Amino acid sequence: MSWLFYASATGVFSSRKIEKAIYDFLSFRFIAGNLHPDHDTITNFRKTFLSEIKGLFVQQLSIAHEAGVLNLGNISIDGSKI
Repeated sequence: MSWLFYASATGVFSSRKIEKAIYDFLSFRFIAGNLHPDHDTITNFRKTFLSEIKGLFVQQLSIAHEAGVLNLGNISIDGSKI
């Protein structure tokens, strides 16, 4: 799942673009563990675990902020402000 957060951090949001990036870019391939989920699998994963993904994303932002590598302002996830 870390490939999903990496994709968001690098501005890749589309499931099809994530699938392509896992094939094309070494960084995505490394984070995905050399696995190549197709776009349908990525979409189903997002739909199934949406609430858990949101919670983990907020935790990652908090950890990065505490470590001093991120300054937090207004951040939106799917249109909802955090």
